Amino acid sequence: MNENLINRYQINFVNSTEQLNNYQTKITKQPNTKNNYLNLFLYEWSNPQEINENLLPDIETALLDRNYQESNSSENVSIMIYHNRVELYDDTKIVYELPTEDFKEIVIGWRDFLLTPPLNGTKVYQDNQVERSENRQEINSTESSTVFETTESEISDIELKTYSKQNKFVFILSLVLFITSFLFFFIIVPSLDVARIIIPVSIVGSIMISLSGFYCLLYYKSWKKDFIEKVGKPKLNIETFVLICSLPTALFYFIISWNFLEGPGHNLYKLGITLKVLKFLNP
Repeated sequence: MNENLINRYQINFVNSTEQLNNYQTKITKQPNTKNNYLNLFLYEWSNPQEINENLLPDIETALLDRNYQESNSSENVSIMIYHNRVELYDDTKIVYELPTEDFKEIVIGWRDFLLTPPLNGTKVYQDNQVERSENRQEINSTESSTVFETTESEISDIELKTYSKQNKFVFILSLVLFITSFLFFFIIVPSLDVARIIIPVSIVGSIMISLSGFYCLLYYKSWKKDFIEKVGKPKLNIETFVLICSLPTALFYFIISWNFLEGPGHNLYKLGITLKVLKFLNP
């Protein structure tokens, strides 16, 4: 589209965003010209395939045939296409008129803008992951194929950057939690006066150590490109966790309990057990 045409009709096609929910927005392409009826007509022709198949052929035919005239319409605006002009109607009243050649260039410019990423209807998430709209119809033209390939490439780049950061963060967090839990439950807890709650403490500690350790294994090297391309973001499988970590969890439980019994809380623990036995014998 040449600059004179853009200035003459004050053309400015923009990508606006529509808020879907707290985590997601949608790209909506908006046509802006000096005439609102022309804007509305273009906006309601937002499918490039329909433009190629149903609108542009009428315009091309009109430019070749001096006697040609054909009506077309969008939901709210109707047009009449002649050899040298296009008339826009609101119901039966002419509301705007422009040369057919100019109208053709504007329509082509709008179609090309619709084919430019981000595509109309693209959903954008807060973590910058882009998902193409499920309801967008597939376009069969050569241009659209190129656009889709470009979009897929952009999506892959975004996923690669996003998953790389997220996976590395989860691994580091899991590793820190594993080391902290290990030190706390194996070294600090035995020195505390927690004789009466050693069983729940041991259960919580063993689960925390096992779970954080499992996450360390799950996310190890998950920020690498090859891993992301094959897996993406690792997911916790409860069955796998139980299968792999049930034995280590039980082992951690007994080790924590044993460490406590060997530590300063040992006498309190024995006292508690003794009181329970005496109470059982003398109800």
